[in-house]
This record gives sequence, structure tokens and C-alpha cells, in this order.
Amino acid sequence: MDGIREGGRLAPGSLPLKDPIEAVQTQFRAFPEIPAWPQLPKKSEKEQMNRQGLSGLPGLSWPTVDQPVFTLSSADTAEVVETLKTENQENRLSRAAFKQEEASGFFAFLDQAPRLISAGVSAVKGQIAGPITLGLTIRDEAGKPLLASRESMGVLVEYLVMHCRWQAQKLSALRKPVIFFLDEPFLGGNFQPDPYGLEWKDIQALLRRVLESLQDEGVLTGIHTCGPGPWDWFYETPAEIFHFDAFKHMGHLLDHPQKFNEYIHKGGMVVWGMVPTEVSKGGFSDPDELFHQWVDDYEALVKKGLSREELIGRSFFSTSCGLGNSSARVMEEGIRCLGTLVSLWRSNISLK
Repeated sequence: MDGIREGGRLAPGSLPLKDPIEAVQTQFRAFPEIPAWPQLPKKSEKEQMNRQGLSGLPGLSWPTVDQPVFTLSSADTAEVVETLKTENQENRLSRAAFKQEEASGFFAFLDQAPRLISAGVSAVKGQIAGPITLGLTIRDEAGKPLLASRESMGVLVEYLVMHCRWQAQKLSALRKPVIFFLDEPFLGGNFQPDPYGLEWKDIQALLRRVLESLQDEGVLTGIHTCGPGPWDWFYETPAEIFHFDAFKHMGHLLDHPQKFNEYIHKGGMVVWGMVPTEVSKGGFSDPDELFHQWVDDYEALVKKGLSREELIGRSFFSTSCGLGNSSARVMEEGIRCLGTLVSLWRSNISLK
């Protein structure tokens, strides 16, 4: 990640705010190295992660506010896929553009960022729900998830390619490197592709189609998952950055370090989601305790064969997922905790 110092704070995306301008300002304050445009799920149902960016998806309707229905017949999907491919090839991406009412934080970010970006901002981040999560969320008229239909997933993935490219091109106008994440909360060790007539190679192919379309345009790509490991499926994708909820699931990484080791060795990067977004019975998180927890886990990984220099040089930090559904007080405590954690890390661990 050229130009981005290890230990940089990467925004998870969502915030528990309703004012888009305030949310943008908070992003730059909380994640000064890698801010994201803010998703605002508390502002409107239309701004929830699994709804954003879908208004132009062919065949999608909303009979209820919380459950989209995909109505394209299998006979129509092939023609729609070809249409979407042609529009992608010709860079006609407006079909998949955000609408103001579903992503007010995105448009506020484009408007406010030019005056908020400082020399310390290394990149800006975009994000969208990934194809597996959306494939499980969206259902057809019979109530089956799209993931069970290869034809329907072909439409969804080609549309996501269009949207991701549109979003990345808009963000690139800010004249900073663009990092783009697919949010895949449903992917993890508890997910299995078999019930949907798929194999893991099929899951990886769906992710690869979207990720490589962004990489072809010079965008750095990542996947965020809050599910438990093992994450062997991730290491077979072309994503350059892995963001996971480390404070909860670090044990899975310690149990299965080999592929993670190979991933880091070939240049992969990791975002440690070390700050919980839920308040425990003992109160808010102690950054000193979280720092020492990270150090213990880091030393354990080194003992299992990981290179100290590679692991340190490719480590970045964030809160865990779910920040957008927390309270404003938890958000502020999370921001404070993350800042202190990174200060401790840079003082004691980072490359000199």
C-alpha cells in the first residue's frame, strides 16, 4: 500500500448519525488516514447496507420496505446480462449510480472532502455489500435466495461490477488513491456453499469478477467479514486487504495460520478490527488492554512462522463492524479507543 504508513486507521464505513455533513466530518476526524464515505443506516431504511446501490438492478422490486424481490425469469436473465456487459464495456455506468435518498453520505463526502482532505489522508474508501451477502439477502418470487440461481447471480454480479466502477470513478475525482471494500458479513466459517448448489470455487469466482474489474482501474480492493474463520476462501481471492473482527475471532487465525502467512508473504494486508462496537458488562474497552491483546496474538503468529517485518508493515487498524448500529456515545468511545490504540502501537511496535 504505497504511501500509507503502517498502523493507519481504516474506516469501517457506517456511523450512527443522521446528518450527512456531520458524518463526513466525523469520518475524517476518526479515521484521518483512510476515511470512507459514511453509510447512515439510522437516517433511513434506504441507507441500510443491503439496500444501497440496488435501485437500478434490473428485475428488482420492493413489495415491502425490508425485503426486495427479484422478478426476472430465467429466460430473461441471459439478455439482461449481455446488456449490462455491453454497458460496462462502453463505460456507461449511470444505471447503477447511487440515488441521493439511498446514499446521502456518499454525496456529502464528495462535496465536503475537497476541503477536509489533508496531507495525512493517504486514501479514500468506498464500499458496498458483496455479491454473496446480497445473493443471500435478495430472494426471488418463490422465496429462494438469488445465490441458489447461477443465472440470477450473473445479473447481480454484472450489475455490481457496474456500480463499483461508478462509485470508484466518482471517488477518484478527489485525487487520492481509492480503496474499495466488499462487505461480506455472511461469509465466514459458518457459511457453506453446498445448499445453494455451489462449490467454494464458485463463491471465489463471483468475488473475483467484481474485484478484478476494480483492480483493472487501479483500485486497491479488500473484503470485510465479521464471520468466524477459517477464511481459506478469502486467500483464494485476488483481494489485497483482509478486514476482520480480530477482537472476537483472532483464535481462528491462530489455529489456521499457514494460509494467512502465505497471504502476508505475497504482499497481502490486514486490517485488525480491534475495537468492539458493543459495550461489555465491564464498560467501554480499555485501549491498553486491547493493545496488549494484539501484542500477545502477534507474538503467537510470529512463533508460528510469520515474518515480524512483513506483518507489522502490512497491519492497519479499525473498529469492528456494527458501528452504524451503535449509539453516538459508543461511537465516540470507539473513536477515542482506536486513536489511543494506534498511538500505543506506533510508539511500541511500528517500523522505525
